[in-house]
Amino acid sequence: MSRLRTILIAILTLALVVAAHAQFPQFTVSSDVSPDQVRALLESSNPNRVAWGAYFASRNNDEGAVTLMVQRVEQWTPTDASSYENMAMSEVLYSLIERDEAVPSEAISAVATTFPIQAMILASRLPIEDATPLLQNWYETGKDVDVDLPRWDLPRWDPRPFFARFAAMMLVKAPPSGFVASLRVELKKRELLSESNKNQWYAIKNQDSAKRGKCEDGTAPTPSGEWPPLFQYALEENSPSSQDAAVLVEEDDGDRITWRRVPAGVRLSGCYSPHALTDENLRRLLAEIPDSQGVPKGQE
Repeated sequence: MSRLRTILIAILTLALVVAAHAQFPQFTVSSDVSPDQVRALLESSNPNRVAWGAYFASRNNDEGAVTLMVQRVEQWTPTDASSYENMAMSEVLYSLIERDEAVPSEAISAVATTFPIQAMILASRLPIEDATPLLQNWYETGKDVDVDLPRWDLPRWDPRPFFARFAAMMLVKAPPSGFVASLRVELKKRELLSESNKNQWYAIKNQDSAKRGKCEDGTAPTPSGEWPPLFQYALEENSPSSQDAAVLVEEDDGDRITWRRVPAGVRLSGCYSPHALTDENLRRLLAEIPDSQGVPKGQE
């Protein structure tokens, strides 16, 4: 009787393994999947399945898959996310960026804390009238945040001052009511602060690294066959090698911030990482605003 029970348990276990394999087949980047399969993957509670679904969705034209991905972005709760769920969401955002999809500002706001660069890329693609409330929020919540080192370096730093810089560069293209006055007030306030409190160490370090030719990324790690290709994003300001790079935002005087995508796990050089919102940035932004958008005399 005991032997029969052991055999039955072994048969049941094998059946469960076969069923699980049938439910979750192994994928590769060259797998041929149907739109229905992609949607099923995106609806899965398994982060690995979701990531594969997003990867396959990046190369088809299924609008149903886009809807499912946007819904996942809107429902993102970073405080409850596991590392696997972060990997899945990074792949969803990769797919939406790769497809050049217009993602609602509410969804962008939901992932901005966890995936700030992807959020800025998606925000830059929205019509300015749709993006303005989000950009104004980023500017207002980031302009007064103290930043010890003035250049971007994820994941160590608070991204809010960099959101403020990006938002200001976007908003000067079509300034909403009161925005120009806000820029002027912010600049005057900063000019009253002591310059001795500003730490230029990181900017100098980056410049010295660039002069010594150390602006190369590290070696890409060997990808895991269990997951689709995973990516990270880098921002660069006025990098000499970014002539053909994707532009995030650009000022009239030629100052520009570009972005690029590299495999996850690569050590990024960071030599040309963008500055946070600085006094110099504010002066340049105000200089490119047409007189018709300026503050009337007597109200400066």
